[in-house]
Amino acid sequence: MQKEHYILWTSGWDSTFRILQLVLAEKIEVQPIYIIDNDRKSLNQELNAIENITKKLFNQFPESKNYLKPIWFVKKEEIEDNSVIEKAFKEIKSHQKIGSQYEWIANFCHSNNLTNVELCVEKNLEKSSFAYFLEKNYFKLSSSKIETNQHYNNIHIVFKYFDFPIINLLKTDMLKIAKQNNWLDILYLTWFCHSPKDNIPCGKCNPCKDVIKKGLSYRIPLKNRIKGYLKIYKIKLLKG
Repeated sequence: MQKEHYILWTSGWDSTFRILQLVLAEKIEVQPIYIIDNDRKSLNQELNAIENITKKLFNQFPESKNYLKPIWFVKKEEIEDNSVIEKAFKEIKSHQKIGSQYEWIANFCHSNNLTNVELCVEKNLEKSSFAYFLEKNYFKLSSSKIETNQHYNNIHIVFKYFDFPIINLLKTDMLKIAKQNNWLDILYLTWFCHSPKDNIPCGKCNPCKDVIKKGLSYRIPLKNRIKGYLKIYKIKLLKG
């Protein structure tokens, strides 16, 4: 058996799919990690989703208890800053739109001497997407590029701690695999909205818009789904 996998679990579709894949299909021990950000509006929904997913998983597939370890909770404010990572991240951010979480996740990995931590980023061919950035700038990095080009060296500094196991899968691919393996009812317990109101997805935040764009809009109530469609359409008009 392979050694345990460390995986950032957000309670979302992608990371939950990967946990199911490892625990149920590959029978590999998984150490999930959840970083608590008290400024995150969806914190309670995500923690509730993780609890519900775990209960459903253990009830439906009792053998999964042998492979899914208790979640490792980390407080964001307790993660030590690293000046080298901070400087490299700022350089990357000056060229590419990128979430701030990648800086403090890298800091966490550095502080705990972790490598090959799985980040569940799905396939995305849009040139502005993070997945496209990784495909063009990170996955094809050679040692010579890292040594001779400061931009690529900065990318290596931040992302050398991570693996991206589902970067070649779309959400609809994961949907198909989940159906085939009887996991779909578990995946529907996942959470995605960053700005929920009354425990309902808003339809307008970036994760909600992504859900709409990627063929899973039925996960958002109709009223808020319409708001999301209107916002997407408005953005398209502004872009010309």
